[in-house]
Amino acid sequence: MKEKLKKTPVAIIFVMAASLLLAVLCIAYSVYYQYSVKLTEKYGNEKELAVSAIRSALRDMSKESGDGNGRFLLASYDTDKENQKDIAYSYDNALCALAFMADGDKESASAILDAFIYAAINDRGDVQRVRNAYSAGNIVGDVCGSVRLPGYYDNERNMWVEDPSLVGSSSGNLAWVSLALLWYDKLYGEEEDTYLYTKTAVSLMDWVLENCADENPGFIAGINGWPENDMSQAQVLSYKSLEHNVDCLVAFDALYELTGDEKYNEAAQNSKKFIDSMYDAKKGYYYTGTASDGITPNTGQVVLDAQVWTALAVDGVIKDRRVRKNIGKMKTPDNGYAFCLDEAAGGFWAEGTAFTALYYQECGKRRAVYGAIDSICRILKVDGRIPACSGERINTGMDLFDGTPWIYDNSPHIAPGAWFVMAIDGFNPFDIEISSESKERYEKGKSVNEAFDVPGMREQLREEQFVIHAAGSYSEDGGEGLFYTNSLEALQNAYDAGKRMIEMDFMFTSDGYPVCAHNADGAWALGFSFDKAPKHNEFMNSKVYDRLTPLDIYTLADFMREHNDMYVVTDIKEASGAGIKGVYGTFSKCIPDLMNRFVIQIYHDEEYEVVKDAGFSYVIYTLYAADEDERESEAIIQSCKNMELVALTMPDVWVDDAGFVSEINETGVPLFVHTINDKKDMDRYKALGVAGFYTDQVD
Repeated sequence: MKEKLKKTPVAIIFVMAASLLLAVLCIAYSVYYQYSVKLTEKYGNEKELAVSAIRSALRDMSKESGDGNGRFLLASYDTDKENQKDIAYSYDNALCALAFMADGDKESASAILDAFIYAAINDRGDVQRVRNAYSAGNIVGDVCGSVRLPGYYDNERNMWVEDPSLVGSSSGNLAWVSLALLWYDKLYGEEEDTYLYTKTAVSLMDWVLENCADENPGFIAGINGWPENDMSQAQVLSYKSLEHNVDCLVAFDALYELTGDEKYNEAAQNSKKFIDSMYDAKKGYYYTGTASDGITPNTGQVVLDAQVWTALAVDGVIKDRRVRKNIGKMKTPDNGYAFCLDEAAGGFWAEGTAFTALYYQECGKRRAVYGAIDSICRILKVDGRIPACSGERINTGMDLFDGTPWIYDNSPHIAPGAWFVMAIDGFNPFDIEISSESKERYEKGKSVNEAFDVPGMREQLREEQFVIHAAGSYSEDGGEGLFYTNSLEALQNAYDAGKRMIEMDFMFTSDGYPVCAHNADGAWALGFSFDKAPKHNEFMNSKVYDRLTPLDIYTLADFMREHNDMYVVTDIKEASGAGIKGVYGTFSKCIPDLMNRFVIQIYHDEEYEVVKDAGFSYVIYTLYAADEDERESEAIIQSCKNMELVALTMPDVWVDDAGFVSEINETGVPLFVHTINDKKDMDRYKALGVAGFYTDQVD
C-alpha cells in the first residue's frame, strides 16, 4: 500500500506534464495555422467589401452617363469644399486600376486606364502627358477631343478657376499611370491588343525624360500651372522627391526591359543613384527628397512611404533591418502606422498602414501583417469604404504648396482601399517583371502599327486587288442588298469574306466625333433619318436603315485591334480648305496606335503634306473631285512622281487609254478604278494595266 502511494504523485506529475505538453502543442499549432492561412482566406470578406465599394462607384458613373463603354475616373474622396469637389487624383486612380487587376477585374481596370489614355492623347497642351488630377466621372468633355479637368466657376469673380497644382504634371504620377498600363499589358496582353497601353506608357515616361531631368541625379517633381505649349514659361517644381524617383525607377526599368532602349536603362540608373544618395547610413532611413536646388537633402521628417516604397521597389532594401526598425518605430498605439515618425503617438494613416502590411508580407513577418490589416479592418465602414485615417484627423508633419499644414481627416478615401486589396492579395505593384512574350508583343505591335513601307503597301494593294467600298454590300437572309451602310455587320461580313482593304466613310457629329456614314442628298447621311448632324450619343443609339449597328472611330478602332491584318481606306469629305489640318489632327488623336493602318485619300495636291504632317504614312490620290488642272495627264503623272503615294484612283470613265495607264505604272504607283462591280468590266480594265478596283461586292 505504501509503495502504491509513493508511485501516485509520479503518475500525476507525468499526466500533468503530458497535458501541459499537449496544450503547448495545441497552442503552437493554432499559432502556426493562424500565420499559415492565406490572407485571402482570413480577410476575404473584408477585401471583397473594399473592392466592391470601389467597383460600385465606377459602375454608378457608367449608369449615370449612359455610357457602358466609357472612360471613367473615380473621385478620390468625399468633400463639400467647392474647390476640392469631385477631384479624381491620378495616383489614386492608378492604384484603383492596379487593385482591380490584383482582384482579376479586367473590365474595371480598363475603364480607368482607357480614361488615362484618352486624357494623355487629347491633352489640351498637344503633348502626351497625364495631369495630377481630373474631374471625376467620364473623362470626355462636351465635344470630341476635350478632357474634363478639375475646376469651378467663381461667381464673384465671374471666371473659371483651376488649381495649378491639380492641372500640373508630376513625374511620380506619370510613373504610376505608366506602371498600371504596363501591368495591364503583362496580365491581359495575350487576350487583347494592348499596344496602345504600352505605347502610352512610353509617351508618358518620355515626357518625364524631356521635362523632369537636370544635370544632377534624379528627376524633379514636375510642373504646375497652365503654360500648355510653352514649357519655358512653366512653374517648375525643381525639388526632387524620393518617392517620385522610386516610381520612376520601376517604370523606366520596366520600359528598358520591354523596349531594349538604352535611354530607359540610363534613366532608371539615374533614379537609383538619387535614391541611394538619400539614404542616411548612420541612422538607417531614407530622406523624403531635396530642397528646391534638387541637391540638398530634406532632413526634416522621417516619412513612412519613403521607407516602405523603397523597400518594396529597390533590390536589397527589403533585407535592411535598420530600415525595418525605423518603420517599426512609426507604429501607432492602435497598431497602424503613422505618416511620419514624429506623429507615431497619434492616429494611423490608413493608406500607409495598408502598404506597410504588404511590406511585412514581403519580409515574411506574418504577425506584423495581421496587426496592420486588423487595424484597418477596425475602421472599415459597412459599405466597404476606408477612412484616410483613424480618429478624426492626423497631421503629416508637412505643408502644402500654399503653406498650410497637410492634414488628413477621416473622410473615406479610395487610395487606402486600393492598397488594402493589394496587400491582402499579395500584389506588389513595384514588382513587375517583363516577360519575353510582352517584349515580342510590343515589337510586333510597333512593327504592325508604326513601321511603314510605301513600296510594301503598294505591293499589298496590288495583291489584294480590291478595296471594299463603304464596307461593302450587305444583305440579311438573302434579302435585298444594302449599300453604303458603313455598319458593323457589313464590316464583319467583308472581313469574313477574306477582304483586308476596306473603305469606310466618315462624317462628323454636331459635337465633333468622327462617325462612319456616307453623305446623302436631302438628308444628313445615307441610312439615317437625321436631317442635320446629330450628337454623338444620338448617332450611336440609332440604327443604319433601322436595323444595322453604326460605328464611330472608336468602335472601328476596337474592331481593327481585334483584326490586326485589316486596313481602312478613307477620306473625310468635310476636311477641306483651312480646316483640313484640324480635322485630320482630331482624327489622328482618336487612333494614335493605328495611324499606319489607315490609308488616307486626298483630293488635291496641297492636302498631301497636311495628311503626312498629321502622322499618316499612306496616301491615295483620289481624282474624281480634283480641280480641272489637276486632272491633266501631265499633272497626274507629275503628282505620282512628286508624292509618295501608295495608289492613284479615278472613275472608270476616265480610264480608256492603255498608254496613259502605262505612264502611271512606270511611276510605280498602282492605279485603282472605282466603283466596279462587274467581273467583265474588271477583266477589261486589267487588260489596260489597271492594278485594282473599288467595289461593293465582297464575294
